[in-house]
Amino acid sequence: MCLHFMNQFGNTKAVPSMLITMQSWGFFAFFTAVPVAGIVFVWFFVPEMAGRSLESTDALFALPWWKVGRYGAKLTPDTDPLSAERDGKMNEDEKNGVQTVEYGQSAV
Repeated sequence: MCLHFMNQFGNTKAVPSMLITMQSWGFFAFFTAVPVAGIVFVWFFVPEMAGRSLESTDALFALPWWKVGRYGAKLTPDTDPLSAERDGKMNEDEKNGVQTVEYGQSAV
């Protein structure tokens, strides 16, 4: 809240002088450029996390920051059990629906 109030105080001091000294469109162009820059940043550098397990995010964020947005979708694990069975990646227990539980964990 302290940072919020400091920002609001800065706005009350900066905005009137910006409206007076800048051209009529300059103030609004400045405050349009800030969200546009944010949208560009999110589009290119923030990965899509839908359908991703928490464990798979470790591999995603192990990438350098400039590669997370571009290569993050390529690291999506294959979650389709039928394709895993076709590829021979499932053991017999997984094919039969047997769920293994390690000590200290519960089956969900």
